[in-house]
Amino acid sequence: MPSCHSTNQLTAELLRQKNLKEGAVIYTGFQNAGRGQLGTTWSSEPDRNVLMSLVLEPKFLRVTEQFLLSQVVSLAVKDCLQSYHDGDWKIKWPNDIYFGQKKIAGILIENNVQSDSLSHAIVGVGINVNQLDFDYPQADSLANISGLPHEVDEVIENLLVQIEKWYLKLRSGHQEEIRSAYQLALKGWGTLATWEDRQGLFKGKVVGVEAGGKLLIELSTGSIRSYGIKEVQMVFLDAI
Repeated sequence: MPSCHSTNQLTAELLRQKNLKEGAVIYTGFQNAGRGQLGTTWSSEPDRNVLMSLVLEPKFLRVTEQFLLSQVVSLAVKDCLQSYHDGDWKIKWPNDIYFGQKKIAGILIENNVQSDSLSHAIVGVGINVNQLDFDYPQADSLANISGLPHEVDEVIENLLVQIEKWYLKLRSGHQEEIRSAYQLALKGWGTLATWEDRQGLFKGKVVGVEAGGKLLIELSTGSIRSYGIKEVQMVFLDAI
């Protein structure tokens, strides 16, 4: 469709009307109310980028395992982008995709819980594909990185193939493979960085992610802190 308020919101509305099944994809050229994590916004120039939502029914996942779905989608988006241009693609915890110091893609997953398992999930993905200029200084696009324009529809098709690949691994029980691949792809994994939390600046390195999704950072003192979304921010990777 040419435009909508938010693909995730529209998908939720259609699900309430029981008009969508697993695998349904809603995509648009422009969102006037795109959303990110915890109320943040996602802005995009018309018809230049991937703005889509996908319906999944991961009923095989318990509520305590729902972060695995975020890991799967993050790995799929990373693999999709890396297929166009090899290089320093990383997942910035929990699920932003970066090339170097620039954000290229964001993910918003909204899960619906039934009893102690997931009944369905709305997987929203925004990828900067052909947009060249950004108000946000840390944003960039695939076109800027690769030096080439790309067909947005083809990127969506590629992305869906990658999501299916990782989702089938998840459904087949390859959880440890997924956790390992996700951790190795994390920005700051095993590398000393400067971080900031509500207590101020500190040095540490990412050493893992809890099953529930909290980030584990080992401080230079050897102690380990765990953080939820928006509770810590990487300031920069240290040069040494």
